[in-house]
Amino acid sequence: MIYFDKLYFAMNDVERRQLIEALIAEIQIYEERKPNGQWLKSIWFKLPIIENDLSIGLDNGEHVESIVLLSKLK
Repeated sequence: MIYFDKLYFAMNDVERRQLIEALIAEIQIYEERKPNGQWLKSIWFKLPIIENDLSIGLDNGEHVESIVLLSKLK
């Protein structure tokens, strides 16, 4: 996963689509964008390394969003 971005950008469009199809089982969206700008309901991933289904719901309030800035001191 360390070099995922390099691998992804080295792929052509067909290979990228195949990769995304291999990783994502289902994406649910709202019919209309919410007042806060949100339009994704949830994303279901199909990851063989995880025994149970992994669901990230964006509208159920069960997840906390965090943003972190990492920098290297010289």
